[in-house]
Amino acid sequence: MARPISNQIIHEFSQALHEVGHQTDLTYFSYSELVDALRKSPYAYRFDFEKYDAERAAGHNQTDLYFNFIDKVPGTIYSYPTYKKGNVYLKRFTLSYRRNRALPRIESSRYYCRYRTIEQLMELLAIVVPKIDQFEKEILEEQQQDLRLRRIQEVYSATVPDLVTSSFEGSGLAYWYEMRRDGIFLKTRLPMRLSASFLIKFKNLSTELQEAIAISKEICEAIEKHGRIEIEKYSVNSIQWTETWFTLVNDDE
Repeated sequence: MARPISNQIIHEFSQALHEVGHQTDLTYFSYSELVDALRKSPYAYRFDFEKYDAERAAGHNQTDLYFNFIDKVPGTIYSYPTYKKGNVYLKRFTLSYRRNRALPRIESSRYYCRYRTIEQLMELLAIVVPKIDQFEKEILEEQQQDLRLRRIQEVYSATVPDLVTSSFEGSGLAYWYEMRRDGIFLKTRLPMRLSASFLIKFKNLSTELQEAIAISKEICEAIEKHGRIEIEKYSVNSIQWTETWFTLVNDDE
């Protein structure tokens, strides 16, 4: 599964910096000269000049030049990821003849990578832009997959309530459920204030609802017969288990 790539891109620039070497030259250049050089470069398609020019035309003289790629914001168990412009940009500077923290920087929301000259930045772009192309390709493929899954969710969302109601009708079980982005989270009420939980995918909803009902009934019978039964997770090293093995019995003997 593709992950958000803005911070990963900064990491790739930092790695590329080790490949091209840390230049010691401090050549003077302005931010406008940098932007003009990028417009004429093979990497111009990876910069959002439309946004930059619009902000400059609106009088925002301190605007930054952003990279042009699609990134994603992770979703939750309830919602799908969202897709939007990435958050990597060339931080505006007044002078380039600087030292230490004041060197020109490529930034994201959390990280940055310094560069000293336009030539050095072009070398970095030659290494990193092909990686951005690949990263974005994976993001766009996942976006298309999410769109297909969203359509499936929309179809099932209209039918789930009736299907759940009809499945539990006559079962004698109390239940509760909530919609998730790719299925439902179902709880059934058991004796002694216990409950059973099931994660059921939309594609298997009808079959697994019946299985959940049957399993819940079996657990109810076991609790009523043997008393309180609890099923819980355990830490791998918390208990020293005694292993036993199945013995196959030959009925012909």
